[in-house]
Amino acid sequence: MSGDFDRAFAALQPVWDDCTVGVVVVEHASAGGPDAVAAVIADRGPFLFFPWLRDGHEDLTLPAQGLREHDVATARGLFIAMAQDAIRHGSPDRVDEGVLGALFDAFVAGFSSPRFFVNFSSSSWRPVTGHTRDSLLVVVDTARVGMWLSCDDE
Repeated sequence: MSGDFDRAFAALQPVWDDCTVGVVVVEHASAGGPDAVAAVIADRGPFLFFPWLRDGHEDLTLPAQGLREHDVATARGLFIAMAQDAIRHGSPDRVDEGVLGALFDAFVAGFSSPRFFVNFSSSSWRPVTGHTRDSLLVVVDTARVGMWLSCDDE
């Protein structure tokens, strides 16, 4: 990923240490659509989303109905909501919406013509892990798949 993203993510590491929200990027040549997500999940894993935890690996299973595709603006809002929810449940700290939006923007800048897929919305959810609740946001282009995952067992 870009240096801007790495610096922005590292600056929030004390917050991430308190909660289960993490990110992985997998190099994968494809047409850049939902099939790339399915291929990466089927071919690789478990994924190390949370390296700061004793066992920060997660296996993912795509829902039978698949993931929902959204435009960048909607995906940005869903990312902010996902991160704020994870932080609220796991950390005494709070992170401003603008900081999270800038983190998302820096992440997306590392992709060329990205597409965005999620397993959740404000009114529905399709599980991808064995946790009580999880949120997955996937960014895909023709060279890589980036996945943000948040899990909650409360």
